[in-house]
Amino acid sequence: MAKVAKKVTKKVTKKKVKKKMGAPEAVYRPEYADAIEDHLANMYSMDAAVDGIPYGKNVIYKFKERYPEFEDAIKRGRERGMQKYQEEILKCMKGDNPKANMTAAIWYGKNVFKWSDRVEQTVHTPDLKVEVQKEDDEL
Repeated sequence: MAKVAKKVTKKVTKKKVKKKMGAPEAVYRPEYADAIEDHLANMYSMDAAVDGIPYGKNVIYKFKERYPEFEDAIKRGRERGMQKYQEEILKCMKGDNPKANMTAAIWYGKNVFKWSDRVEQTVHTPDLKVEVQKEDDEL
């Protein structure tokens, strides 16, 4: 009787590679700091300034946390934008631009720069006892 050779097969298993879900990791570039500073310096809001960068607003805030130079650029841009805004308002107040819409300018300052014309105050006073004595009128 002939011996039958048994074929031995080794079971090959493939490792499953976990695929990352979601958007790819955003890559920071120094020119993003320049772009956002320029947008903010031209009095754009943060939402509008984000349009100069190919990522969304959430990524911009992550950049701000991770890269101090990016946060500094945002601060410089906002300061320059506020200065430019104030210069334009002063021109309007002096009469240099009679066609200016001051209502729109005030709205802009409140919404973009988060200015307010209201001040809320809470005053706490201790319990006071007040006694009023009536003086006798002299006749």
